[in-house]
Amino acid sequence: MKSGQLELFSRHPEKYIHTIIQGAFEKLAESHHLSHPTPFPHFELETKEIATFGDFSTNAPFLYAPLFKKSPLEIAQEISISIQQSLSSEFKEYIHIEVAGGGFLNFFITPSGWARIAQKLSSPAPRKRFFKKKIIIEFSSPNIAKPMSIGHLRATILGNALVHLYNHMGYKTIAWNHLGDWGTQFGKLLVAYKKWGDHTVIEKDPITELQKLYVRFHEEAKDDPSLEDEARKEFNDLEKGHSANRRIWKYIVDQSLKEFQRMYAALDVRFDYIIGESFYESRLTPFIQKLLRSGKATTSDGATIVSLDSYHLPPGLIQKSDGATLYLTRDLVSLLYRARKIHPVRMLYIVGNEQSLHFQQLQAINSILKLTTIPFEHVSFGMVLNSLGKKFSTRKGDIVTADEVFTEVLAHAKDTQKEKQTNQSNTQLDQTAQTVSSGVIKYSMLRSNRTSNISFDFDSLFSLSGNSFPYLQYTYARVMSILAKAPRQNTARAYNQLTKTDYELMRSLVRFEAAIEASASSQSLHHLAEYLFTLANNINTLYEKSHILSDSNVATRSARIQLLTTAARTIRYGLGILGITVQEKM
Repeated sequence: MKSGQLELFSRHPEKYIHTIIQGAFEKLAESHHLSHPTPFPHFELETKEIATFGDFSTNAPFLYAPLFKKSPLEIAQEISISIQQSLSSEFKEYIHIEVAGGGFLNFFITPSGWARIAQKLSSPAPRKRFFKKKIIIEFSSPNIAKPMSIGHLRATILGNALVHLYNHMGYKTIAWNHLGDWGTQFGKLLVAYKKWGDHTVIEKDPITELQKLYVRFHEEAKDDPSLEDEARKEFNDLEKGHSANRRIWKYIVDQSLKEFQRMYAALDVRFDYIIGESFYESRLTPFIQKLLRSGKATTSDGATIVSLDSYHLPPGLIQKSDGATLYLTRDLVSLLYRARKIHPVRMLYIVGNEQSLHFQQLQAINSILKLTTIPFEHVSFGMVLNSLGKKFSTRKGDIVTADEVFTEVLAHAKDTQKEKQTNQSNTQLDQTAQTVSSGVIKYSMLRSNRTSNISFDFDSLFSLSGNSFPYLQYTYARVMSILAKAPRQNTARAYNQLTKTDYELMRSLVRFEAAIEASASSQSLHHLAEYLFTLANNINTLYEKSHILSDSNVATRSARIQLLTTAARTIRYGLGILGITVQEKM
């Protein structure tokens, strides 16, 4: 085994095995006179819970069999023989291959192989692969004059975690908050404010009272449709600079920002840019006029539209017949502004699934207008449903707010801490509860595939027996307790004398970067969450099955302590990517 191959195997066994499989298939292709540009299927390595399936397994022979016009079993056997013949005896000392199940390739790393890998195990650290390349991540994007909803909470937590993820990968991330502070909803709020608002009452609890006014507007409009016409006029006046409307609007924006910043502080979320849609107001008319002059936009019944027939999408409405602009208009201008100001290599929009049509239209119009060649992507996510599996509704007034979620979880966390930590002061209890409640909320939002709807169930958040933050926190604290008691040893570590349970922990540790890659390719942090859960399970299994501090063999004890040290650092670092702070004691 060449030194470069040995280094790759030692540090990244999964990548090494993938490389030798790929090489064997390319050799086989040459022998069958199949050469590039023949498209070779993409294949992946999997880890299995059942030991008989190997440390790493692949179904690649099933994917490649049609190219060679042979059965998957024949291909698997040829690949297995090719790998074993072409590589050195040192490789055979570290790995052996089995063909199973009609064409699966299973790879088993030997104790000697794990000992080699253990010597190179290191704690996770930021990469420099994409150093200085900028990526804009837009997330949170709450609406002014409304309490931040549980849906916006999910967007905030997901976006913040993606910022940490891409920071780890070496990007220079730009955290962008695109506030909904413009649009026809403000016309409705202005009508409600002028008709029913009491400023003395509003000042005591601005967001709650403004939300009540918004709900009342929709209730009143059911019986009086003319209110909708009034709302359109009020927003049109706002766009034209009506002083009274501007004054009310600014007050609403200022009060909303105060409320949002309080929640961001509780979640430890920061932004590089917080820019509302209103920022682009002065750019909208010139943009629309330029579109009309270019012929890319047309007028229909007084409205300005961009035809998207060739994309099989409904027309993009740029300006209403009454002159009001839309969310789509402002997003187009914002896209152009970001591209010119920041010059990113990529842009991500963290917005719910229900806005999919909007982003399809945005992509299509950008292609037609050629505003920017910078790739951008709608990173959609599912809804957060109530306990009955129903969507929360702002207009009906029964929305669950982010603040309510945080308050309830915080109260539970405080009760739990009081039961377990009687020696802490009230200040310490509050600080611990704040950290725990933030971790509980974030992990519960990130452990599921981002495209799935999730039901927010308070009863499962503090579980110590499942895939939850308290379980990971408990595991981390347990390891740190062991490490605090461990004697300092300057001795050789006998990794080749460890047990299968130790090797299971090693297998988890070497898969950290694979979990990162999976999370980045899908923009879904559930891959990392599942990885950390598996890692915690393997740590606890080791704790239950092995002598750690009491092991009389100093060399194996030292090796095991080093593994646990790396495991603890990996949990802390991985949770950090999720935006979660972990404590050494619980």
